[in-house]
Amino acid sequence: MHVRGCARVRERPGCWPRLPWDVEAIVGTTGPPLCPAPAACCGWWQWPQGLQVFQGLVIGWLSGHFSEGALLRASVLVFSVVGLAMALMANVFHFCLLMPGLVFSLCALNVVTDSMLTKAVSASDTGTMLGLCASVQPLTRTLGPTLGGLLYHSFGVPVFGHVQFAVNFLVLLVLWRQPMPPKMDKAW
Repeated sequence: MHVRGCARVRERPGCWPRLPWDVEAIVGTTGPPLCPAPAACCGWWQWPQGLQVFQGLVIGWLSGHFSEGALLRASVLVFSVVGLAMALMANVFHFCLLMPGLVFSLCALNVVTDSMLTKAVSASDTGTMLGLCASVQPLTRTLGPTLGGLLYHSFGVPVFGHVQFAVNFLVLLVLWRQPMPPKMDKAW
């Protein structure tokens, strides 16, 4: 089966590989046939830039109005609801409807946990804490595909939503039992 946009990968070296469920294939738009910058030729759906804009504008505004504890609880709650919806989704359109909640949850969780962890240590240990936070991501990128492949092979696509809901619901229960800390700045 040929999906529009998938055959153009060879024409655009350096671009991410196209997947059958790629957004360009669904919407029917493609980038320029040849472009000098690999980041600019991968179409209009560019995740890193979109996440940075979302983190800067939306999460920045929310963190100015709500405490980090409230944002952490909200992101875990939205993440668990998205997981439940992922378990029930039937097609790619349903997944596209879940993306705003997933983006909010991931961005808020990333920003808030980094901020809370750096505020929990002294100023001289902030770099060490950020380094430890950054070292977890490669670990999850290494173990995640293997575990995901085993789960997918054994149980199918809905298992991802079930696992996401179960883990985040447990985290939400733990967070709910703790008192909500007041909004505070880092103590130097």
